[in-house]
Amino acid sequence: MPIFGTDWSVMRALLFVSLLLLPNLASAGILDVCQGFLDFGRHVTGTSTPESKARRMWNELQTFWAKQFKDSGFKWRQPKLVLYTEVCDTACGEFDSDSGPFYCPEDDTTYIDLSFFDEIAKKRHIFGEAFVRYVLSHEMGHHVAILFGVDEKLSSVNSCFNSGAASAKIQPLTSKTKELTAEALAGYFLGHREPKMSPSDLERQLYFSWSFGDDVIERVFKYDTSHDPHGTGEERKGRLAQGIVADSPHDVISYSYSTLDYETQKLPAN
Repeated sequence: MPIFGTDWSVMRALLFVSLLLLPNLASAGILDVCQGFLDFGRHVTGTSTPESKARRMWNELQTFWAKQFKDSGFKWRQPKLVLYTEVCDTACGEFDSDSGPFYCPEDDTTYIDLSFFDEIAKKRHIFGEAFVRYVLSHEMGHHVAILFGVDEKLSSVNSCFNSGAASAKIQPLTSKTKELTAEALAGYFLGHREPKMSPSDLERQLYFSWSFGDDVIERVFKYDTSHDPHGTGEERKGRLAQGIVADSPHDVISYSYSTLDYETQKLPAN
């Protein structure tokens, strides 16, 4: 199927290479954040507010993935999105403004403290609707991965290395696999949504991905990520790019499994 005026099989290889040649990009337009607590899908009305724009992005994600699951023969379960300020009680516990965006599997809900966008804008000069789409796409990726059975698979791997010399290394490894799988699934959405995103828009998404690598976070925010690694900037960028050009979400997940299998083979025996 032609895309960007050429055959996709050819464009896919060219796009994968170009996405990895990361330029120093800055997005345009500031997303004004609301105050208070919002549960998207229940309390937001109107068509032109920043909140309603985020709601449309979330609805677009739900529509896209519902169709992917239907076409794959898997059962889809609708997730929710909640924006809050300061403190929020969730099924996964109480979270505050230091938590950052997170997905709670206990209630199928993504929670985002609104101060997160302010902090990133001030410290990284990253803002705009394109950045919000990236964040929402990644958090939705966690929900999608769970429904495809990724978390169950990772729990099984953890149980196989719950003792001996490998036990201290397996949790960080599966934690990183979980995050990179969500990143790749976000890439799949970004690369296959309609209307198609331009190469420059996709490159901007790659910049966002790299910006949240463990090495970048440690350098900018002075935060130790070793206990819960999410992947380096290059690893995240590479997985997002892999998802963008993947033929199906199953290819994304299969790649995660094969990579994890390769890494576990290097662990010391129990």
